[in-house]
Amino acid sequence: MSDTRRALPSVSGILERPAIKGLTRHLPGILVTEAVRTIIAAARGGAPLPKGDDAWERAVRAHIATRTRPSLRAAIN
Repeated sequence: MSDTRRALPSVSGILERPAIKGLTRHLPGILVTEAVRTIIAAARGGAPLPKGDDAWERAVRAHIATRTRPSLRAAIN
């Protein structure tokens, strides 16, 4: 029986992809790294991994957008 976690990509391997490297020119590297780690951790739990550089870029951007979205909402007093 093989461990399917061995098939998961390394964080550094994903960060070296051209599409992901390009994100670090416009976004803080710590956010990009955190997003990649979170996506890989979700895959350990059974979530599908992005396929290809474009899918990784979209997934990382989506994670960062969710993470940096303001949590406060306007309220009427």
